[in-house]
Amino acid sequence: MSINNIDMLLKRLSRMDAEIQNDIMLKAIKRADIQIQKQARLLAPYNSRALQRSIKTNEEVKGTKIIGSVYTNLDYAIYPEVGTGPVGQKNHEGISPVISPRYTQKGWMIPVSEISSEEAEMYHFKPVMKNGKIIGYYTMGQPARPYLYPAIKNQEKGLQKIVGKYITKRLKESCKK
Repeated sequence: MSINNIDMLLKRLSRMDAEIQNDIMLKAIKRADIQIQKQARLLAPYNSRALQRSIKTNEEVKGTKIIGSVYTNLDYAIYPEVGTGPVGQKNHEGISPVISPRYTQKGWMIPVSEISSEEAEMYHFKPVMKNGKIIGYYTMGQPARPYLYPAIKNQEKGLQKIVGKYITKRLKESCKK
C-alpha cells in the first residue's frame, strides 16, 4: 500500500527523532492492518470459524521499512482463497492477479475420517460407497471465495486515509510538545 499526497507530513516526520518516527509509522500500519483483518474475517467463509479466528496481524521494522502483514497459518487457508480442482479453475474471480495457481484436473475422494457427513452435504460432495458403506466423499473442487486479497484491495483508499489521519494527529501532538 502506498500513501499519496502526504509529502508534507513525511517531511515533518523526517525531522523527528528516528524512534518517534518508527513508533508513529508502526502504530499507523497496525491500525491499517487491523482494518484489513476485520474485513478479511468478514469475507472468510462463514462456516469456518477456525479460519476467521486464525486471521492475524503482524508489524515489524526491517531497517528503514515497516512491514505490516495480515495472514493465516492454517494449512487449508489457501483453498478458499483461490479455489481447488476443475471447479476452482473455472471460477476464481477476485483472486490476486499476482498469483497463478495450478489446479488439479481431476476430482478426488476425501476419506470419511477427514470430513463430517454434514460438511459433505453442505458442499454437495457425493458419497463414495464400498460394500454398502460410505468410505468417503467425491469432489471436483470448490470455487474461489477470496477473503484476504479483497480485504486489502477493497479498502486501499480508506486505509490511506486511516494512516494519513493517524500520522497527522501524532505530528500535531508532537509539534505541541
